[in-house]
Parts: sequence; C-alpha cells; structure tokens
Amino acid sequence: MKEGLHIINELDTDFKATVKVAELLENGIVDTDQVAVLPLGPQRSAYAKDIQGYQTSYSDSLLKDRLIVEINREGLYDMLPEGLFHVAPVRSSGLSEVEMMADVQLRRNEEKDARKFFMPFEAELNHMRILLEWYENRLDKKTAYHDLSMVFGAEWEEFSMLDNDQRIIWMHLLPAIQQRRNDTAFMGNLLSVLFDIPVSVSVNPAAVIQMAVADDMRCKVGNGASLGADMVIGNSFVSEGEEMKISIGPATSEKLLAFLPGKRYAKLIDTVTAYLVPIETTVHVELITSEADRKGSLGNDSANTFLGFTVYL
Repeated sequence: MKEGLHIINELDTDFKATVKVAELLENGIVDTDQVAVLPLGPQRSAYAKDIQGYQTSYSDSLLKDRLIVEINREGLYDMLPEGLFHVAPVRSSGLSEVEMMADVQLRRNEEKDARKFFMPFEAELNHMRILLEWYENRLDKKTAYHDLSMVFGAEWEEFSMLDNDQRIIWMHLLPAIQQRRNDTAFMGNLLSVLFDIPVSVSVNPAAVIQMAVADDMRCKVGNGASLGADMVIGNSFVSEGEEMKISIGPATSEKLLAFLPGKRYAKLIDTVTAYLVPIETTVHVELITSEADRKGSLGNDSANTFLGFTVYL
C-alpha cells in the first residue's frame, strides 16, 4: 500500500490530513475501514505542517493493511483540564533529582494512557471529517459524480429522465424559467445542449390548427343542441391559433429513436414546453434525419422502419 500513498505535503503545500485521505478514498487506494487519523498534540502546530507522518501495518482483526496518519493538532486530551488526568504536582523543592525524574515519567505515562483512551473517539471524529471532505470533493466534481445534481432529484421528477451532464444543465435552467418563457431562441439552444443534436424552434402566430372535439360536444340528433352554437358536425374543427414547431436534426436515425412518442426524450420535450411555452400554444415536433439515413428498410433491428418519424415516403 505504501507505493500508492502521497500523503506527506510538499515544501509549498500544507493540505489537511482529512483532505489527503479523502483523495485516497476517492481514488480507491484505501477503504474507509483501513485508515485512521490521530492527533499528536499542538506542540508543533505553530510551525509545522498539518501532517506529521504516517504508519502502515497489518491488522489481524481486519485481515488487511492499516494506515495511521499522525497530525499536529490538539486532541481531546489537550482540550480538557489537566487536573482530570494528573494529580496536583509536588513542589520541586521537596523532591530529589531521582523523584523529579520519576514524577516526570509518571506524568508522561499518564498522558500516554489518556491519549490512548481518547484514541477511538478522535479516530471516529476524524473519520466523519474525512467522509465530509470526500462528499465535498464529489460535490465540486459535479460532472463526474451525481451527488450535487441529486440534491434536487427528490423534488424534481424530471431528473430521473436525465443523465448527469443533462442534470447540470437543467440545474442552470431552473432559476431562469421566469425570464425565458416563450423565448424560442433560448429554447432551441437549451434543447440542442440537452440532446447534443441541432434543434431549431419557430412560432407561427396565425397557424390553422385542426382541433379535436370531445365526445360530449359532438352533434347528436334529438338532444336539443344548436348547431354552430354549442355543437359541431364531425370529430374536429379548424381553428386559428399559435403553433410552435420544434425541428430536431438532422441526426442519425438511431439518435432520433429516443424522440418517438412515449420515449424518454419525448417526455423531456413535453416537460421543457410545459415550463417555457404558454399552455394555449400547440407544439409540433419534427424529426429530421440526416442525408445518409433518408432511406427505408425492413427488420426489427433497423432504425429506418418508423414511417413518419425516421423514414418518409
């Protein structure tokens, strides 16, 4: 394990021990149960670096190598009153040279035993600090890990439809929704970045739209309705309104399959339009295949078999 360790600070660096150990955990060099960070006391902290040194040994209980990192920081022993561990000192004038040496040795042994008593508690406190540093590293590296994006995942269901890179983009969209409603240029750029496919958005403010008629509104004989007032003939009628056209592509047929009705990207487009497009606007999605893919073919394994989506007559 020693070969992969880079814990000791360089001449121009003074990283905290918890930061260096968190880096080892992130790189998979050690496991969380293999490492402990223990304080040596504040005697050197005024002029020395945070990490004093480290030791490696084999643990018979864990059946694996163990890493002990020693730091120049005060521990619980240094924070508590001295009288909790040592009896009041005897006046030096009443002690012989041998008794003074024995008293110093006694106090050193008491300090050693007290530090050994607090060692499990200090190791656990520093273990929590290591995990927090590790989590903070994962939050900073938001494109490599999903920890930051999933902070919002509990409240926004659309995060389940996105990969990690798309979640980061979506996080930047949320604060701008109020200022970007009905902005076709912004919407086209957003969809292009989300899907990594060229997308253009255009609006026809006076489009002729075929509107479906509900079953209870269709004209029936003998129900007392007035034709043209509250009833129409047929199952649809023509109306004028605002229509938005979202053109996706050109792209390969394999990429466009994700935009078929019911697929993940089709649902994501519905979510984007729900945020940015007025509810009365009709949205029409057009899939544009690349020149090389504008052909028809048969077979379940082919992407050029969806008439009206990835192939046209």
